[in-house]
Amino acid sequence: MRFLPPWLLALLLVAAILLPLAGCSSHPPLPLQGLDLHQLEESAKNGDAASQGILAGVLRRGEDTPANYAAALAWAKKSLGQDHPFGRYQLGMMYLKGQGLEQSRAKALEQLELALGPLEALAEDGDAVAKTMLAYLLESGLATNMDLLQALEYYHEAADQGYAPAQNNLGVLYQAGHGVNRDLGKAFVLYQAAALQGDTRAQVNLGRLYELGQGVYRDLGKADQWYRLAADKGNPQAQTRLGSLFERGLGHPMDLDEALRWYQQAAAQNYGPALTRVGWMHQSGKAVKQDFALAAKWYLRALANDGGDEAEKALRRLLRLAGQRQQRLDF
Repeated sequence: MRFLPPWLLALLLVAAILLPLAGCSSHPPLPLQGLDLHQLEESAKNGDAASQGILAGVLRRGEDTPANYAAALAWAKKSLGQDHPFGRYQLGMMYLKGQGLEQSRAKALEQLELALGPLEALAEDGDAVAKTMLAYLLESGLATNMDLLQALEYYHEAADQGYAPAQNNLGVLYQAGHGVNRDLGKAFVLYQAAALQGDTRAQVNLGRLYELGQGVYRDLGKADQWYRLAADKGNPQAQTRLGSLFERGLGHPMDLDEALRWYQQAAAQNYGPALTRVGWMHQSGKAVKQDFALAAKWYLRALANDGGDEAEKALRRLLRLAGQRQQRLDF
């Protein structure tokens, strides 16, 4: 059996999505495709409750702009003030993740449970944003029983409507083989469809596929291109991936100063992996003067910001190394 190349599949999918939507209206009134931050802000300022809730999510996640939890919270409350479920959903997610609010799973679940019914009603009316929110709740088992089949159905419907976040999330499931057979080709097509609309998370995911050669031929130049598009919009994951390319000399000559510059931009947003990389550069003396104590401070900051196992392992290695060299770390 002959398979179409991924690039051709991508073009066919984008065409299939874009052409049927020409001249069609959608709910909320803003177009789902080609939506830019300025347009969304204008609609939110004009009092559209759905736009206010969507904008809260954009600011919370740091889409097209660095994350701004205070502004996200303000817009979520404005949306909720009009009793719109998008605002309630975003408020619940902020409680869940401790974004601009003291983390509280109980308060998060309370808000998300209240949002469920209204979101289901909007989804029945064809709202792609509501479908994507519901899909995420069903996928993760938040405020409802976990149901991957129903989540996939909602994701597919919203993705077919051209909603970039749904395309990205569905791509993640296909890449991981979570609830579906692992299919890197489908993940590539979905990421590309969302990335072409400017979704920075999809741009990072697409760049990663190009960097690793998964679902597409390896192309470090295209990886750099997609990372840079998202990095220039302030996406910290993209900034960290771009820094990694410069640190390792992939796609262009090694440039440790440039690597550090990108890591620092992401670290300024308290992105755990970037904080860990800055710590490593201080530990190893790459592009900066070697300083174990300062490296330890960066690792500790990473641990406080979801740096995960990598930050913990890095700190443990540093402490062992400092002990071997009999260096005292004042941090």
